[in-house]
Amino acid sequence: MTGGKIIASGPPSDVLYYMGRRQVYQEGVPPLWQLKLKLEAETGMSFGNWRSEAEAAQEIKAWLSACRQGAAKSA
Repeated sequence: MTGGKIIASGPPSDVLYYMGRRQVYQEGVPPLWQLKLKLEAETGMSFGNWRSEAEAAQEIKAWLSACRQGAAKSA
């Protein structure tokens, strides 16, 4: 909400994307999602809608493994 008006609505993942990408109420974006949005911005990848640190760790581990395999193939 801004000025008493809803500026983003929908599932939590949609609202967190809106808040994180537009720097709206950044303090309201959970640290896990701040990391997710930063990784997506820096890598150009899209990660899942993490609900836990375990989910995030599993996906990041798989992504890093795929990156290493890709680097090994191109070497």
